[in-house]
Amino acid sequence: MQETALSKLFYRYARAYEVLNHIVHFPDISQKRMLKPSISGGNGLLLELGCGTGLSSRVLKKIPANIINMDVNTAFVQYGSKKQRFGKPLVGSAYRLPFPDNLFRTIFVPDAFHHILDHDLLFSECFRTLKPRGMFVIFDIVHEKHAPNTIINHFADGIIWDLNQAGFKKKISALARQHGFQVKGFSAAKEKTLMGIVLNGVDIEASLEKK
Repeated sequence: MQETALSKLFYRYARAYEVLNHIVHFPDISQKRMLKPSISGGNGLLLELGCGTGLSSRVLKKIPANIINMDVNTAFVQYGSKKQRFGKPLVGSAYRLPFPDNLFRTIFVPDAFHHILDHDLLFSECFRTLKPRGMFVIFDIVHEKHAPNTIINHFADGIIWDLNQAGFKKKISALARQHGFQVKGFSAAKEKTLMGIVLNGVDIEASLEKK
């Protein structure tokens, strides 16, 4: 994956990443927008996949579930651990989840889907590690209407998917059909932050159930 100078800065220095995150999501610094009823560990394990520095993990602590917080970025996990934001922190890749089959009741991907290039491998691994009828919840930010719906070279994130609402729903629905998930629903809300006001950002959530 091609990295820009800014992406190298943000992904190697956790504090720089957090400063950017606070700016674009101001005034929702506490990430309350991620607290959704569909995110629940039930009586089983919940995997937060792409936990970053733990900004979203602080919100998940309010959910009565046993949570594993995982990210591929060692610096981010170490930073969040020092801040005591995690339940059970772990460094690992979404492309090869270090877990046995049929383990999790819920897998939650918070603001991280747009960083993942191999969506087929992500869906395959999530299907493998979810229990039957387990929930796969993807929460991310997309453009409200206009977007190229393709891979672009983003100024901060390197190469990412750039989707609008329709493109996101189409992409997720196709992946769900291909990998054995049933789409339970989509929900979307305009971000009441700088991301929403300036960049027309929309929070969107996809809830999928393993068949």
